[in-house]
Amino acid sequence: MSTSPSTVIDLHHPAAALVARADEAFANGDFQAVDDAYEAIVPLVAGTATATAVAADHVARLLTLGYPTRALERCEEHLTRHPEQAVLRVLLAEIASSTGDHERVRSEAKAIRRSQLDDENQARLLRVEGLAAADDDGPAAAELFAGASRLFAAAGNAAGVASVERARELVAIRHGDTDAVSRVLASEGARPVPDPVRLALALKRDLRYEEALGVLRQEAGNRSHDHALLFPLLHECAVLLRLTRQDEEARRVVERLEELAATAREPAAAREAIALVSGGVQTSWDRRFDRRLHCVRQLVRRGRIADAEKLLPELRPTPSSDRETALWHLAAGELDQARHQQTGRQEFLTEAAHRFRVTIRCTDSVPLHEVRQLALRLLGRVHARLDDAERASACWAEAHRIEEHIAERQVSDDVRIRMLLAAPDEHDERIRAAAELVAERGPEAAAGVAVAIEAARGTSILGAVLPASAGVVRSLPTLTDFDGAWRWLSRTTRDLARSQAVWLLHSTPNRVYHAIAGRDLLLQFSTEARAIELSDAVGSLLAYCSEAFLPGSIESGEFEEALARIGDLIGVPKVVEIVPPHVERIAVVAGGVLSDIPLSAMPVPGTAERLGHRFAMSDLPCLSARDPLRRRAYGQRGDRTLRIRPPVPGLARTRLPPRCESLDDADATAVRLRKAAGNRIHHRIRIDAHGAHDPTTPARSWLQLSPEGAGGRLYAEDLRTMDLGSCATLVLGACESGMARRRGRDERAGFVRAGLQAGASTVVAARWDAQGHAATEVLDRFERYARYLPRDVALQRAQLDLCRGAPAGETTLDHPAHWACWTLYGDPGLETAAGPIRRFARRILDAVRSRDTDAP
Repeated sequence: MSTSPSTVIDLHHPAAALVARADEAFANGDFQAVDDAYEAIVPLVAGTATATAVAADHVARLLTLGYPTRALERCEEHLTRHPEQAVLRVLLAEIASSTGDHERVRSEAKAIRRSQLDDENQARLLRVEGLAAADDDGPAAAELFAGASRLFAAAGNAAGVASVERARELVAIRHGDTDAVSRVLASEGARPVPDPVRLALALKRDLRYEEALGVLRQEAGNRSHDHALLFPLLHECAVLLRLTRQDEEARRVVERLEELAATAREPAAAREAIALVSGGVQTSWDRRFDRRLHCVRQLVRRGRIADAEKLLPELRPTPSSDRETALWHLAAGELDQARHQQTGRQEFLTEAAHRFRVTIRCTDSVPLHEVRQLALRLLGRVHARLDDAERASACWAEAHRIEEHIAERQVSDDVRIRMLLAAPDEHDERIRAAAELVAERGPEAAAGVAVAIEAARGTSILGAVLPASAGVVRSLPTLTDFDGAWRWLSRTTRDLARSQAVWLLHSTPNRVYHAIAGRDLLLQFSTEARAIELSDAVGSLLAYCSEAFLPGSIESGEFEEALARIGDLIGVPKVVEIVPPHVERIAVVAGGVLSDIPLSAMPVPGTAERLGHRFAMSDLPCLSARDPLRRRAYGQRGDRTLRIRPPVPGLARTRLPPRCESLDDADATAVRLRKAAGNRIHHRIRIDAHGAHDPTTPARSWLQLSPEGAGGRLYAEDLRTMDLGSCATLVLGACESGMARRRGRDERAGFVRAGLQAGASTVVAARWDAQGHAATEVLDRFERYARYLPRDVALQRAQLDLCRGAPAGETTLDHPAHWACWTLYGDPGLETAAGPIRRFARRILDAVRSRDTDAP
């Protein structure tokens, strides 16, 4: 910096006291007092030899204190009085560099008469020129830094040499240099943080986005006084918020950026920077080279292929770092993909694959993994188009593993979960690709969406529920085998009744995909729904379903609001609109967060109905399990029932139906249940017991049998090892018996899966706390109706009876919170072995008995 006026102004000069005041204010960090003092000094030294030194020191001290906006104002004022002073131009370039305005650094450097500069000021200029050149010309930046270092060393300025080294390190970090990142992170525990911005960039390159965000938030708070410094800090915060999927907070930061842009010296440049982060940027772009490549990618996405083709070759870095090479080939690969979509020529796909492989080869190091995962994802899409499903799946799976690894590097569970929800896995990618083919090829590709959703179901549970002895062979058609997809779908749905359909759902990070299939029926669509928002909505609903909050949430209407919100998110109104009138029974195939939704409770828009009123609904683990479960159920048909009834306070026992045995009170033990099931003589087993669901360790949830306490607990694993080979229907009349834990990302395990794995073909269980009276009413009526109706219809009738307030004189329990908790999992068909005539006779007899019971 320039020489302080205190060394060149005589102690008896009128400005001497003001200089001392400026020195004291500078030492105290009081920028306003510094500025006021120098404003008073300037007229006192006007026209003297010290005027230039005063001007330079004035600007330099304001910049050092962290007020570049005021420093810029004063510098421009001083230049009007001293237009030929190159030192002031150097300061102007340094101010621009401090706020990231590298374009102005370049323009000021061109305007400076270097002959007027001494070695030290030449070095200062070369340093900021090097930072500006590093945007897109690494070799030039290295040469400028070397020159600055030599000149600082020649002048004996060790601090200047150190500042050049810090600049070099900053550029190296931006390029993803692993060693530079490690050096900075090695000192991250130092207090105070010597260079918060450099530390934040190093943390970001180490994929520790949340920690980087914390550093920048604190620095933004410290720099909130100066908009020129605040804007780049907040912009980087917005990028990191996008990367950590904190979109609502990112939106608020963007709104603040827009306010700052309105008063910026370069509003157009500020708005361009805001547009980048407002577009939901998925990768951080720190330099001009990155931003220009991003513009090329945007041109490609908008279909402006010719413009992108013209601009991209101009940006090819020579020579280049691994990061620059990777980013350039990434953009080139996307351009080749777009050329294929425009022309249909396969050679463009081959070239795109080559480009993405180059990107992958250049991105082995951790700082480049965010680019690597994107290249893997895009390469997988190319392989899918080339009908290489195995390689496509491998690429998508590796990309998802990288995103899981990045999520693991964050601090809080909330951020990690949000990042994982926003990361598509190989199944999400296949479904997206299948939907794209439908958009391009029309109805001939429509069955591919159903096949793709099916591929995502049952990946970790199908073999356990239906072991190899069941003869299940699931060989699904490839993505582009349209004829094979139609054959597979026809084969798996051909024995459905005309009134039956299967509803397949799958949630990806940004959409929910639907396929509704039946005999001579296939409907498919998707609706925009962010997985994070959907997960939050379902989480709220499940919280309302807890025993403590359920009554209050019903009374306040929050339960109903949560249902309506979820219905709108997943597209229930569209489903109701397109399902044909002849469809009355629906088997749902859903995984992940969608499997937690009580679809039968969803309101039918414009009516007082629920989906469960209009359709008899059931759940399947996957479509491939439907036929094996149906065949298993056929061999288990019958009417013989076993009830397990341990002592349950507050739960009244009802009369046993015909052909029903029971294990009551002290006999209702897990040992007696295992023995009775092993006899293989009962076609329905109903356990009337309280359950305990442990959300932290779901595997340790249990049903409480006899005796009371730990000795009477029946865990899911205990149930799984029983012999339920003769049990057509397992009824779990316990609170939250249908709650489960996820296996992998989508599959769920718990009492329901354990029952199916033990040999039952159908399990009836509750999703949340089942109220005692309502539970007894629903389950008793289900058993009665199951003597002559398919089980899904029997459960629907039982639930409708509860809605209508049967038996007469009781309080109507029509709210879905009381009945929609009950779900039928597995085969929805007949339980009884009775033929059509006997079933008809049972129906008539049941109607007569109901009429007699309900008569006044």
